[in-house]
Amino acid sequence: MGYIAPESPISDYDRDVVFFEGDLEELDFEVLQKGMELGFILEQRQTKTGDIEWVARDVRKFVAPPEKKVIPIPTSTKSKANPESPVNIYPSSYRTFLEKLSDSLKSIEKINDSGNFEDAVFSLLRLLGIHSVYQYSRDAQAGKADGFFILENLAVMYDCTLRNPFEEYKKDQIENYIHKLSNKSQLTIETRKADGGRGSKTLQIQGKSRQVWIITKGNTRELLVYDSIKVKEVAIKDLITITIEHCRELSYDAEHLSSKLVMLGD
Repeated sequence: MGYIAPESPISDYDRDVVFFEGDLEELDFEVLQKGMELGFILEQRQTKTGDIEWVARDVRKFVAPPEKKVIPIPTSTKSKANPESPVNIYPSSYRTFLEKLSDSLKSIEKINDSGNFEDAVFSLLRLLGIHSVYQYSRDAQAGKADGFFILENLAVMYDCTLRNPFEEYKKDQIENYIHKLSNKSQLTIETRKADGGRGSKTLQIQGKSRQVWIITKGNTRELLVYDSIKVKEVAIKDLITITIEHCRELSYDAEHLSSKLVMLGD
């Protein structure tokens, strides 16, 4: 076991990052030296005492990217549209990766099939960093929510819809969702498994902030509050924006993410 001092500080964390010999890639523990530049993937874990600790995975020797090279195009192969344009042989940058990721996520807004939209929302919530998110079984799903998730002190029952407007159509369902979340210390849901089967999960929601989300292609807003349960329309475009921001962050802070989601539409 050893420790790495990160080049950039990790938010709300003032210690070095721990690593283990088994996470070294193409490196022997004996050749490590103080001051050596290393590349690694950060992973957060909880210690036996309940503290949060950052761990370095896939640790390898840092290799600086090659300098950007520009090679002029020979006269015989110059573009007719822009004869002076050079050929850029520099590999795709991180910025390009983020732009492509952003474009890919935004394509969710173009989905017009309700089942595909529901699956895309579930995947987006996972990418956002919500690990305790569950899809309800689609067997006899009429009138039921599409999923449920817990993040820190936030518990959300969500329903995806392509209808616009949706308020009158979803009125009875919203009342049913509120009833399911009211005055309960735990919630048992029927879940959808990866192999298409069904399962069940009992989740503790005592003391958590409870919300109902109707996820749409519209605009994020608060619809009503009943018995401290907030019902909101949450725009898929806003979830996409938060996901992209999350991908740019150096560290994962579940509490910060939870606070951001709690405040959506307020």
